[in-house]
Amino acid sequence: MKNLSRTWTLAEALDDMAQQLGLRGKIGEQTVIQQWQELVGEAVANHARVKSIKDGTMFLTVEESSWRYEIHFNREALRRTINNKLGGEIIKEIIVR
Repeated sequence: MKNLSRTWTLAEALDDMAQQLGLRGKIGEQTVIQQWQELVGEAVANHARVKSIKDGTMFLTVEESSWRYEIHFNREALRRTINNKLGGEIIKEIIVR
């Protein structure tokens, strides 16, 4: 139980509620989709689109084979970068198609 004797910011209260309702992961997944370019940079964002995210698995669509290979090869570093910027383990796996 949280300490009720201190003042909470609205952000803290909403975060706590999302955690209690089991929505934190879903909110994080939507944040990845909405902030894709800011999270991965313009170069990657110009060549890869988030097709969907389900239960921490992110599916990317990449049209050019050279970019598909590059992103596939660096998907673990990309996953860590996204999670570090969002402050949690939102993305568990990246699948490139």
